Formats: sequence, structure tokens, C-alpha cells
Amino acid sequence: MLDEQKRIRIAIIQGAFLPSPPLLGGAVEKVWHALGREFAVNGHDVVHISRQYDGLEETNAEKWCATFASFMATNNRGASFC
Repeated sequence: MLDEQKRIRIAIIQGAFLPSPPLLGGAVEKVWHALGREFAVNGHDVVHISRQYDGLEETNAEKWCATFASFMATNNRGASFC
């Protein structure tokens, strides 16, 4: 695990058409999903933001929005859209 100073908080914002995880295909979505997993395995905090899709849990959406809002505020990036 990385120490707190080397750890990066990463927000991956997917395209507007396919969900993450990429259940319906999409090469770009699959690549970003795989990269997100690798970043997380290496100790970074990763948040994927994508469209909602029937059958996928919505429970993580609130956590993701809260994490993204915190990320935006901490890094002086302005207001979050969540």
C-alpha cells in the first residue's frame, strides 16, 4: 500500500451511453474499467462515474458523488455536478 502522501484520488468519468462496469461492451469503457482496477490495486482511491443502468446497484452512486465532491473541493476544482 502507498503512504498517504503518494496516494492519488482518481475520478474516471465515463461516456454518456454505456454503464460502468462495461456490461454492454464498449472498448473505451473496458479499458478505463481495467485501468481503474489497476490504479486501485496499486493503492489509489478510484471512483468511476457513469450512467445508471437497470439491473445495476445504485447504492454506490451516493458514495461516489460524495467522494467526487470531496475530491473537487479538496483540489480547488470548483463545484461538483452530483
